[in-house]
Amino acid sequence: MFEISSTVQQIESAFFYIFAVSVIFLLGITFCMVWFLIRFNHKRNPVPSKSHGNLPLEIAWTVIPTILALAMFYYGWLGFETVRNVPQGATQVTVEGRSFFWTFRYANDRVEKEL
Repeated sequence: MFEISSTVQQIESAFFYIFAVSVIFLLGITFCMVWFLIRFNHKRNPVPSKSHGNLPLEIAWTVIPTILALAMFYYGWLGFETVRNVPQGATQVTVEGRSFFWTFRYANDRVEKEL
């Protein structure tokens, strides 16, 4: 029989991973925005100062989000593969959609309006 719990577990873990990374980035970016607003306020710093590039920092903020995005894709792909593959012994159902109802035709030519 098809195990729903393992399928849901993989999809749920991918969702929670993506959600956690998104929340961490949301909080981090919001904190940085507020900090920059306070630190570089126009009243406190009327004359802008020159800033120079920082190669290690630029590499870090390019590589780390790329790795996180690839990890999100990987976990999402695992969940997709689980849902996409038809389990052994599955019943084949042909579905026909109409304007306001569905028709389900089973292998033994039985037709139902509900799955």
